[in-house]
Amino acid sequence: MRYKNFDVDHFVNDDKFREWVLNPSPEINYFWEKWLLQNPEKEVITNQAREIVLMVGSRKKLSREKHKKKVWEKIEQTNLTFDKQNKSDDNRKVQPLYQYEGSRDSFHKSKRLRIYISIVAGVTLLIAAINLLKLNSETVTEPVANVVVKSNPSGQKSELRLPDGSMVYLNAESSLQYVEGFQGDRRELYLQGEAFFEVAKDSLHPFTVVTQNLTTTALGTSFNIQAYKNEAQIKVALVSGKVIVSDTANQSSMTLTPGEGVILKRGSQKMIRNNLDIEKTLFWKNRTIYFEDTDFQEAVDYLERWYGVSISLSNYTQRSLTCSGKFHNKSLQFVLKTLGFALNFDYEINKKKVNIMFKSN
Repeated sequence: MRYKNFDVDHFVNDDKFREWVLNPSPEINYFWEKWLLQNPEKEVITNQAREIVLMVGSRKKLSREKHKKKVWEKIEQTNLTFDKQNKSDDNRKVQPLYQYEGSRDSFHKSKRLRIYISIVAGVTLLIAAINLLKLNSETVTEPVANVVVKSNPSGQKSELRLPDGSMVYLNAESSLQYVEGFQGDRRELYLQGEAFFEVAKDSLHPFTVVTQNLTTTALGTSFNIQAYKNEAQIKVALVSGKVIVSDTANQSSMTLTPGEGVILKRGSQKMIRNNLDIEKTLFWKNRTIYFEDTDFQEAVDYLERWYGVSISLSNYTQRSLTCSGKFHNKSLQFVLKTLGFALNFDYEINKKKVNIMFKSN
C-alpha cells in the first residue's frame, strides 16, 4: 500500500489523511484505524502529521461552518413557516361542500394559493440544499498550503536555508515544520528538539518559532532553542539582536538581550531569566561535545543522540557519578576511551549497540 513508505510531509499533504483529521466519517475512521493497527510503526509519524494538519488546516474552516449554519437555519425557518401554514389549514373547522356552492371561485382560489405556497416552499428548500452541497464540495476541494517538514534522526545534524534567506542548524533527534514559502505577515515555524537560527532581517514579517508552551519572536537576530520532548526543561539562548519569549500557557512574556537566556521547566508557572556562556551554548553547532560536572546518565543520553546509538550500563551503582570533558569532532570510541579511563569502565561497540561495563573496585 502506498502509505507504507510515507513520511510526515507525505501524510500532511495527502487528501485522504487530511479528510480523516479535519472531516472524519465512520468509513474513513475505520480505514485509518485498521491501517494503524496493521502498521503500528507509523503511529509516531501519523501523530506528528495530525498535529501539523490541525495547526495549519483548521483555521480556514470556521467561517465556512458559520455560513453552513446559516443555510440550515434558513431551511429550518422555511420548514417552520410551512408547518404553521399547514396546521392553520388543518385546524380550520371542516364544513360541508355545499356551503361553498355559492362561491366556487373563492374555494378554487384558496386551493390554488395553498398549492402555490407549497411549490414555493419546495423550491426554497431545493435551492438551500443545492447551496449546502456546493458549500460542502468547496470545503473539501479548497487548496491548502503545503507544509515542509525537515527532521533528523539521532546521530545526524543538518543545515538548511529557509525561503526568506534565514539559516537553520538542526540538531539530532529534531524536527522543524513550516508552511511552504511562508504565508501571511509572519514567518512561523514549529520546532521539536534543538536548533540554532540566523534570522534574515525583515521588519514587516516577524520570525516566530513555536516550541510547545514557548513562542520566540524576532525580527533579525540569532538564537538557540532546546526543546526536546523527553527533557525536563525548555531553553532559549540569545546570541545577537533581540527576541521576545512568550509562555502561551501562562500568558507571560520576556524580552532578551544578547547573552541572556530563558529556562522553563515543564509544569512550572514561571520563566527564569539567566546569563549564559554563548560559546558553551553553541558547542553542539560547532560539532563539539562538552561535559562539565555533567550527571553520567545525562551524558549517556547525550551520546546516544549525538552518535545515533543505544547504550546500556552494566554494574552501574554510583548514581551520583559525574563526568567532564571537551571533544571536538571526535569518534565515539575516542570519547568512551577517555571517559572510561577517568571513570574506570570498559566498553563494547557492536554496530549501533554499546555496552559500558564498570569495573569492580
